[in-house]
Amino acid sequence: MVVDGSSEFVGSKPALADEAFAKALTVPKISVHLSLLSADASGVQVHLDTGALGPSFGAREAEVHIAVALSRAKSQVSSGENAGHRLTHVSVVRSLTKVGILKRGQGLSQDVHMNLGSGSESQNLRLIAFVQEPQQGRVLGAALLPLRVN
Repeated sequence: MVVDGSSEFVGSKPALADEAFAKALTVPKISVHLSLLSADASGVQVHLDTGALGPSFGAREAEVHIAVALSRAKSQVSSGENAGHRLTHVSVVRSLTKVGILKRGQGLSQDVHMNLGSGSESQNLRLIAFVQEPQQGRVLGAALLPLRVN
């Protein structure tokens, strides 16, 4: 498991997870907001706002991404150590799109169109926007928008 792009550990160790989450809650974050503008079966239009990348974050720039994810998913495992088990998953990413770059001292405010793809489970989707240091660095801020697409 990876928390905030800075702590990693085996996910079956709850004490390490609690420690990583507690530490992540104390670290300042860039504000990230998503608001739904329109939605249909093929895609959504959202407005994305981020706070500024201040010098306290220690980065010259950061990338802004939006993921389209299934809120829940299940899989039947046919082989390996989990053979015969039905596993439940949360926030399974279907697509990931880089939508911008923050430079030091700047924020981002823009409308973004996200394709949902054919066969999307319209009541089982979420958008996750996040600001991250380049090359899979620390996560500096994030937001979640549950979707209910008709």
